[in-house]
Amino acid sequence: MENEMKFCQSCGMPLNDQVLGTNADGSRNEDYCMYCYKDGKFLQDCTMEVLTDAKSKEMIWREGDTEYYPGGVTDPNYCVLKFTATDGRFYCDFYSRSFVIESP
Repeated sequence: MENEMKFCQSCGMPLNDQVLGTNADGSRNEDYCMYCYKDGKFLQDCTMEVLTDAKSKEMIWREGDTEYYPGGVTDPNYCVLKFTATDGRFYCDFYSRSFVIESP
């Protein structure tokens, strides 16, 4: 029987033993990666989805991307991730600045 690739249920990252998240008891979590889930808690307050429609993939495609995805926009390994955050932080002039994204 062939093993089916599993993906993080939060961010879509391919899962393997090296990137599995952890439950509160320290055991490995088979549904989430270590970047999204650690010690039984989610690490980020955002959502992410994989966009598979041609329009989204073509919108951000750049000519040099064929170096990594030889099949072009239709390469099965090429995907577009959409992040939706509620807040953020950036650094400018040696200072950290935080902001909140308000819903429309």
